[in-house]
Amino acid sequence: MRTLSIIAYFLIFLKGSMILLPFGLLLLTGIFTAEPSMRILILLTDLSLIALLVLSCRKKTKTHFVIESIAYFVLLLPLLKIFTSFPFSEFNYFLFIFPTVCFITLFPLSIILSFKNFKKQETLNKASDVN
Repeated sequence: MRTLSIIAYFLIFLKGSMILLPFGLLLLTGIFTAEPSMRILILLTDLSLIALLVLSCRKKTKTHFVIESIAYFVLLLPLLKIFTSFPFSEFNYFLFIFPTVCFITLFPLSIILSFKNFKKQETLNKASDVN
């Protein structure tokens, strides 16, 4: 579910001067071409995505979920900046709304379900240690 939400995040399309551009492309090129405040947000977003990639290869801990939650809000920051910079009518198209809603709902849902699974596994491990 988390993978699907990250894919949706990359496939949020923004209106360019001539064509729609995927948000993933902005994250790659925006560090060099965006305005200074947006550069910082894009850099933080890129670092959050790298942190999520590294965390996906490690054993889950409680700290893991805190970092994922923080990363979620950092990933929202560039979208919020873009969304507040232009009127809503600029974003009223399917290739923006659908992936954005998918990301906003699926990512926290994946964190919650993963945490519940972690707690369940932790409880089972404690019960087996007692025996």
